[in-house]
Formats: sequence, C-alpha cells, structure tokens
Amino acid sequence: MLKKIILFILVSSFLFSEDYTLEYGIGTGVLSYPNYIGSNSQSILVFPHPFISFKYKDLTIDKNGIRQKLFNIDGLRAKLSAGGMLPSKSTGAREGMKDFDVTFELGPTIEYMIYNQDNFNFYFSLPLRGVFSTDFKSIDYVGIISDPKLALNWNINGYDFDLTTGPVFANSQYHEYYYGVATEYTTPLRSYYKAKSGYSGYATSFGFSKRIDSSFWVGAYIKYYDLHGVVYDDSPLLENNHALFSGFSIAYIFN
Repeated sequence: MLKKIILFILVSSFLFSEDYTLEYGIGTGVLSYPNYIGSNSQSILVFPHPFISFKYKDLTIDKNGIRQKLFNIDGLRAKLSAGGMLPSKSTGAREGMKDFDVTFELGPTIEYMIYNQDNFNFYFSLPLRGVFSTDFKSIDYVGIISDPKLALNWNINGYDFDLTTGPVFANSQYHEYYYGVATEYTTPLRSYYKAKSGYSGYATSFGFSKRIDSSFWVGAYIKYYDLHGVVYDDSPLLENNHALFSGFSIAYIFN
C-alpha cells in the first residue's frame, strides 16, 4: 500500500507540474540481426514499438534511455542503460544445441560531457549491465557486460546524428552462454569449450533521426562488431569475425 501511495505522489508531481514536457506515440520498426554475435545466420523482424520523449528538470527519457544529472556536477550524468538480443533457433555451428531465449540487459551508465557547443556534443560513456534470459515463465542470470565508448551527437537542419565507438568486455558466464560447448553437445566437428572473461569485440554504431512536422518521427541505425582478437576466438561456435545489426523505424506522435 505504501509503495502505491509513493508512486501516486511521484506521478502526480509530474502531471501537475508545469516544468515537464511529454510526447508519446506508436511506431513500427524493421530490424536485421544475427542469431548471435559471430553467427553466420541473419534474421529480419518487423515489430511495433512505443515512442516516448519526457523531460522533467534534470530527468530526461527518450530514444537514448533514462538520464539524470548526477551530483550537481556540470557534464556528469547517470543513465539507465538497456539492451538485449532476440530469441533464435540453433542452426549452423549450434545445430542440435539449446535454442536461445530472449535476453535483456539492464544497468547503470555514467556519462561525462567532454565538449558541448550549440548542436554538437562529445562525451564518454561507461556502462555496466547485468544480462538475463527469459522464456517468459522464468528469468535466468546470464552474466555481466560493459561497453565503454566515445560518442558524438550533432544536429544539422533538424537531422539528429549519433556516432559511438568502443570496446566490449564481458565475464566468463556471459561468454559461456553464447560460445561455450558443454560435454553433452560435443560432436566430431564441435569440441568441448569453456569460455573465459575478457575482450568481447569492438563495436561502432551510427544512427540518425528526424522529426517530420509535429506528428512523425523517423530513425535508422547500423551497428558493426569487429571480433578479431576476442577471448572466445577459439570457440567452435564462432562462425564469423564480424556482426552487423541494422534497423529503421517510423513513429506517429499524438498531439
């Protein structure tokens, strides 16, 4: 009961405040993605999604996540970071192994603004996310992942561009989930493999978005992983030394 009262007070403070801005809508996206990073199999998914843009004082919720100014230090802010992978069937090098459930990543990120001028900013991002898998009946812990990066954001004539680049690291449990081979899954062509912690690849992404009039939002992105030198490069499940994600979305915003 106390939690409901606190939630009601927080929501009411937003609704009756004149300091917040809120936009919401619904959209459709198309995503091309590998079954797992390092897989030769690529899938395409069309899906609906919500559009939310909210700002209240130093709190911002938009396509870049949930961000809050931290410690009243200019340029330093905290952010809730999220990610994940879609479910996939075991094919190719994973033929006969357990299929992948949906995985989701959630954890804090610290961002420091290095340069901010007009419509251009340059910042460093340091996230740490827990990874979990679910079949929607139960949730299992998969591991920990971190992808520190440098990021650029600039706006030109209403087009919002984002560029990020940096290494990826994960613990042994995370790598074991994707690249480990247990004894019961060994074959003459697939040997036993125990993964370890460390370097998980180098990721670079580029995206853009634009508001069209006041009712529509469009966006697209591409993300490339270079897997040369990863700690699991001797796993029999690593089919490729790169991975590519890409997507496009359009959303209608209610006025």
